[in-house]
Amino acid sequence: MIEKPSDSTPGKPFRPGGVNPALVTPFARDQSVDEEAFRRLIRRVLPHVDGLVPAGTTGEFNYLTPEEHRRLIEIAVEEAQGKPVIAGTGAAGTKMALDLARSAQEAGAAACLIVCPYFLHPSAKGIYQHYYTIAKTLPEMPILLYNIPQVVDAAIPRRVIEDLADIPNIVGLKDSSGNLPYMMEVLEYAGDRIAILVGHDEVVLNALAGGASGMILASAQVYPEVWQQVL
Repeated sequence: MIEKPSDSTPGKPFRPGGVNPALVTPFARDQSVDEEAFRRLIRRVLPHVDGLVPAGTTGEFNYLTPEEHRRLIEIAVEEAQGKPVIAGTGAAGTKMALDLARSAQEAGAAACLIVCPYFLHPSAKGIYQHYYTIAKTLPEMPILLYNIPQVVDAAIPRRVIEDLADIPNIVGLKDSSGNLPYMMEVLEYAGDRIAILVGHDEVVLNALAGGASGMILASAQVYPEVWQQVL
């Protein structure tokens, strides 16, 4: 039985799980965010999902202004009917990621999803410090680490995840690498402390069989019912 999102996991403020669509951001022809189209998308998928993930990679977060980012989170929270909104708050550096996470918290998001810094690649120590700084600055905001090396050109080292898992408000990891041995290793060493969610369609079945708590997938906004049947 795959876990559904919960706020009652001992030692952690929130434990993500189940089927969570990585939502697209609809844009109008003038490149502004089409808010009504975004609402329609959420209303269509909501009966079949366990949470919503706006402003992530699929949501083209790096093309959004801070104001557009905040508005997307607000709309998702308004439309979620109490289901958790995991807001993408990734950025190239710690300061901007922290600002976005704070904004998402103020908008009512249940948690935030943060990639490691990109463009100027930090060391393993730098990656740890990135997440540590955000978590300690916003201790009431649950945080999911986001491993997507094919985009940011850096993987979060397993040992870094192990250390970060001890921080109370670091509650999960989304792994979009498609690297199943990596995910199995993370599950073995940190899966008892944080939720591990798969973010790559091709390894979903193996990941769930290995103990993953759920999924965050772009395809979950296309056929969420299918993924619920997989669970």
